[in-house]
Amino acid sequence: MYEAIKEWVTGLGFWGAIGLSMVTVLPLLLWLLKPLIVNNPVARDYVGEYPKKRQQKRNFFSFFGGGFAKWKSGVYGPRDRTFEVPPYCSSHVTSFSNDKCTVRSDHRFFTRRIVLGGYVFGIIFMLGFMIFMKDYLKYGESRQYCITNEIELETGYRKSVYTGGGISGYIHARWCTIKLRYNNDGPALEKLNSIFLSSRHFPFTLMLFGLLGWACLFFKKAPPPIIFDRKKRIVYTQYKGKVYVSDWDTLSISPTSGHLSNGLGLELYTKDEQGNWQPKWFSLAGYHYHFEYWIGYLWDSGLSWMKRWEGMRGWLILYMDKGPDFVHAPVDRKGLLDYFVPFRKKLPDNMEQQALSLIGDDKAPGDEDFRIKEKDYPPHIKDLYKYWNDWKTYLNQTLPKKRREVAKGVKNG
Repeated sequence: MYEAIKEWVTGLGFWGAIGLSMVTVLPLLLWLLKPLIVNNPVARDYVGEYPKKRQQKRNFFSFFGGGFAKWKSGVYGPRDRTFEVPPYCSSHVTSFSNDKCTVRSDHRFFTRRIVLGGYVFGIIFMLGFMIFMKDYLKYGESRQYCITNEIELETGYRKSVYTGGGISGYIHARWCTIKLRYNNDGPALEKLNSIFLSSRHFPFTLMLFGLLGWACLFFKKAPPPIIFDRKKRIVYTQYKGKVYVSDWDTLSISPTSGHLSNGLGLELYTKDEQGNWQPKWFSLAGYHYHFEYWIGYLWDSGLSWMKRWEGMRGWLILYMDKGPDFVHAPVDRKGLLDYFVPFRKKLPDNMEQQALSLIGDDKAPGDEDFRIKEKDYPPHIKDLYKYWNDWKTYLNQTLPKKRREVAKGVKNG
């Protein structure tokens, strides 16, 4: 047993040792770094519990998709005042009309696709492939015949046995074991051994692990979108068969960190068995697109990365309060993640009726502490109403020309 383990470990080589270290040490390293990343307050000007503490349990798996900030505020509440952030929602608005718009949801879902699919599983697969190529080339240079003690009558030479070559020979290794009897009574005993799994197949294990992990992420459906109903002033979606809803004017928001960008978190509510409102945090997809790197205004203002949640909030405020004519048109441009996540869940056709039925005779849920009158809006909200035309004109001139047509009805995208 000891010799078998020793042969397996020594057969890994340099790249195998690196791969084994990644599989064993990386999870421990991620666990140690979890508090530094998950508890990141996201916006430097909002530290700790200001303006209001966000009550939400954390779990280890939130590390892979980023975490929400510790604070929350209302849609019209305070903001980061480092510089102006224009209203911008990129290609995540899948459809909008005069009554409703739908926005892709779950920023952390797409972040996990990048972190786990693109980095972890992708690197593991490529590492296994590189080890395989190095080991296979070495195997191809070795002799693929073994010489026996049996003499061929035609040639007078000792007989050779072909042990296999190519990929099949590499996977199904064969070799000769020759035992001699040192007497004249019996001939030499010859045996051809084979083994299907050995230390040389460690790279195949890495490749299979990376490929299966990547495939699981690829075929898993993205969550359904979130609907913003400007006529009824409510926000709603569906999660695991339950309807979640919130009043727009008392909606709680909180940024959520992700890979190179921050998404906008929303606190929606559903009813428990006793009829009490129970909150749950959702988020809007906020991953960036390649074309945004070539638009200096988006990059300089932070819209393509850390201030993306601010731009999405401004876009939604203008849409909900003023209408679709006050915001830039949704950009009909697909990115890498759109192709990596081709399957998406749909909302039922009667989603609006379900949301209104859940509310019933009650008032739509929300945090009443965040309700604010229009005359008391902070300066940055008033600036949205004042400069909306300048921002819309500039964005429509700089964004890709191909637009998604304004939908007559709400689509599930």
